[in-house]
Amino acid sequence: MSDRGPPANAPRPPFRWKSRLGVAVLLFLITGVLNFSFAVAVPITLHLFGAASLGGQLVLGDGADHCAFLGRCLSDIERSDPAMAAFLVAFMDTMCAFMMSFAVLQIGVAWYALRRAQMWALWSSLISTLAAVPYYLAIGWIWAERGIPVVGSLLFTLGPTAIPTIVATIVGRSGIQRVRGLPATAS
Repeated sequence: MSDRGPPANAPRPPFRWKSRLGVAVLLFLITGVLNFSFAVAVPITLHLFGAASLGGQLVLGDGADHCAFLGRCLSDIERSDPAMAAFLVAFMDTMCAFMMSFAVLQIGVAWYALRRAQMWALWSSLISTLAAVPYYLAIGWIWAERGIPVVGSLLFTLGPTAIPTIVATIVGRSGIQRVRGLPATAS
């Protein structure tokens, strides 16, 4: 048996939710559903109620941070520069489009491959989630250059997906090894 998993036609042990692998699948599904939910809720809210409708927050920080970054608050931009407000909403739409694509793929990989103890699904889910971290660090750097501290916002933004993903990977690897009958320390 290779690290890629058993052949497609090999008998599989039944999947159990109350197992380590089941916990990992559930955590990845929850992360995917969170991405899906935000990818739906954010554009609807912004299109119905405007760029300032999320408490003046679009990317990182709070409303006051956005005021400092932009030189004026989002509510002021909505009143004085509707084209800029529409641009900011469209910018968020693009981010949410990628969140939706990622959510659908993440849910599909967890449901169809990770549930079948495919190790590639575990590593792909981890790497694809953590791939966003450098981008958010770059965004945080841009904010910090303007004297706006956003470390707490970065943790709040990345934590709900990165932490469960890391936990799911650790638990999932152990669960896959159990399904395969390998010792928990096998590579």
